[in-house]
Amino acid sequence: MFFPQMKVWVRRWSLVLADGAWENPFGFLRLALALVLIGVGAGGFLGWSSDEKTQKSGEPVEILLEEEYLERLLLEMESAKSKIWVVMYVASYNPKHEYGVQQKIVRILSKKYRQGVDVRVLLDASYEWSSRKGRPSDRPSTKNEDMMKALKKEGVPVRYDGFEQILHGKWVLIDDDRSILGSHNWTYSALVKNVEASVFLRSKEHQEELNQAFSKLWDRFEKP
Repeated sequence: MFFPQMKVWVRRWSLVLADGAWENPFGFLRLALALVLIGVGAGGFLGWSSDEKTQKSGEPVEILLEEEYLERLLLEMESAKSKIWVVMYVASYNPKHEYGVQQKIVRILSKKYRQGVDVRVLLDASYEWSSRKGRPSDRPSTKNEDMMKALKKEGVPVRYDGFEQILHGKWVLIDDDRSILGSHNWTYSALVKNVEASVFLRSKEHQEELNQAFSKLWDRFEKP
């Protein structure tokens, strides 16, 4: 019982400590501690390895709670051979956090795109909520603006949906048989802090339905 709890602690705090490590005078110490924790978590003492995690993914459905989502997401995107298609309601990005969790996602998407993988990202475009009016305002939301800029800078194909409806889905479609979907947005809070739940699904049949839905959305909206 002790070892699994320690694995979760190592994964969670290595992410928290590493994120924004350079923003204060103690940044180097925080980053060094994060690296030590990552090393311990990867060592044979805990018996934790990507091979072990990959073996567990043989199950057709895997529940991903809290930070387990990010671990699975990075692992599956790193192993993608042909396709990574993303639908994301909120994907925040802070250029100041060089080693933040969203930066890890952008780096993998960029690397895979350069390797010839079909990478596409579709983000929500909606209006800011007006508390005074109790409805959306006439001002476009900027919640995904920094992520859009970061992906475009790397050459990754990325588009906004239209304003006529909210793109509230959170899907990641990998190759022809793996899907990750659920409540996790690509924000620091959702990836590291919040109570969230998603599923990893290994099914060509179900992914084909999502592929068709994604393709219709992608074709409907113009490249920004």
